[in-house]
Amino acid sequence: MARVFAQVVSYWGQPAATIRQALGYDAAGEVADLKRNVRVLNGTATLAPLLGLLGTVVGMIQSFDALGGRVGSARGEALAHGISLALVTTAAGLVIAAVSVTAYYYLLNRVDVLVRELDDNARKVIDLVSSEAIRPTSMADRRPSYSGPIEHPRHESRTH
Repeated sequence: MARVFAQVVSYWGQPAATIRQALGYDAAGEVADLKRNVRVLNGTATLAPLLGLLGTVVGMIQSFDALGGRVGSARGEALAHGISLALVTTAAGLVIAAVSVTAYYYLLNRVDVLVRELDDNARKVIDLVSSEAIRPTSMADRRPSYSGPIEHPRHESRTH
């Protein structure tokens, strides 16, 4: 917000339309920077389940491998280990994705709220610094411009 307001102030005395146009480019850049950082969470939410699925496939490969080459209790242990690996990686991927999606939407909402606040406050500042808002400040212009008759209250004396 500070960078955007500094830009608005740098256009002090310009027409409001000119300031709004210049501000549109700067504000769009600031919003893009905010959203770029939030997009990392979106990528994490997308990739985490895929990595969990990859772990599931690796675990299942180990499980099927255990069925073919071993005998007795070693076969059962290897099968259990492969299934365990498959389930752990799936669960980890889903947990990471759930946390990432939650954080992503929370921060995306915060960015939207900040953009609305920025827009509202920028309008107020533009109205204050634009050439349409600047008024003359000479002493002659500060005097009241009332030209009607000045009426004084009448005091009547009471006689008894």
